[in-house]
Amino acid sequence: MMYFRILTIFVAGLLLVGSSSHLANATGPSSTPVFTLLATYTTGLGNLSGETVAVSGNRMYVTNSNNNSLDIVDLSTITNPTRITRIDLSPYGASPNSVAVRDDLVAVAVEANPKTDPGSVVFFNAQGQYLNRVRVGALPDMLTFTPDGQRLLVANEGEPNDDYTIDPYGTISIIPVSGNIADLSDADVISVGFSDFEVGGARRTQFDTATRIFGPTASDSDAVQKNLEPEYITVTSDNQFAFVTLTGK
Repeated sequence: MMYFRILTIFVAGLLLVGSSSHLANATGPSSTPVFTLLATYTTGLGNLSGETVAVSGNRMYVTNSNNNSLDIVDLSTITNPTRITRIDLSPYGASPNSVAVRDDLVAVAVEANPKTDPGSVVFFNAQGQYLNRVRVGALPDMLTFTPDGQRLLVANEGEPNDDYTIDPYGTISIIPVSGNIADLSDADVISVGFSDFEVGGARRTQFDTATRIFGPTASDSDAVQKNLEPEYITVTSDNQFAFVTLTGK
């Protein structure tokens, strides 16, 4: 039942962010943080490398979209980050878009070729050993573990192709990761979409009509699903709410 609870709250969070509703009063930091440069890490790959990063313990994981690879970097000497290995991600798709790590588990979101096809989440251990792969929605753009480590949430942007002849739905994938990752299958992945917010849908009255739906597919019966593109997710510390930013066509 917990899965269904987070699904319900999760979609509410999607609507909340998309409609610019006001949250409780927030306060800023009590003092101004001071940042000091300690070191830099260079991929050596030029533009479109070093795009996203995740850190756990003394290891840093860096995605390189132009090279379709994942760097594992040793941070045991923080002033001298050193690459341990570079993992070729081409067997799993066209390009990595995000990496997340929790304890010994590393998850990488990899888009397909073409990007309108379902993408993948690929799992490795901390040393870079392949564990498993599951399919998610089109163009998985960002992923994050819930604070309790029970689930992995994936924002699938669902961008169309250039001429809009293929326009996949924006979705969120929920992957249970508390068990043996090697036992995961595509059937374990829960997909959350926006069909209930279409005209005539069960939750249409909760959809903010100020949300702009436009472009070549604006008059389609599934225009909401085509236009809302999940981009980024954050989860509250009690694991009950997921807030998602939505870009548009």
